[in-house]
Amino acid sequence: MKQSIRNTLLVATGSALEYYDFVTYIMLSSFISQVFFKHHDSWINLLITLSIFAFGYLIRPFGGMLFGSYADRFG
Repeated sequence: MKQSIRNTLLVATGSALEYYDFVTYIMLSSFISQVFFKHHDSWINLLITLSIFAFGYLIRPFGGMLFGSYADRFG
């Protein structure tokens, strides 16, 4: 019983840390768009910033497969 509670807490902590960076990026996206993309309208800057977020979110499983396979073989 203690092992399952411990595993549940570890999984919850890992998930919280994983989504912390995504939530932080989304919360700061308007600031990031103003600082890094100054050449367009404000809504285009925000769209570019959120597109970068979406690309990173969608590419994560492929990186996990690539580096997971490498770690399984050599790590």
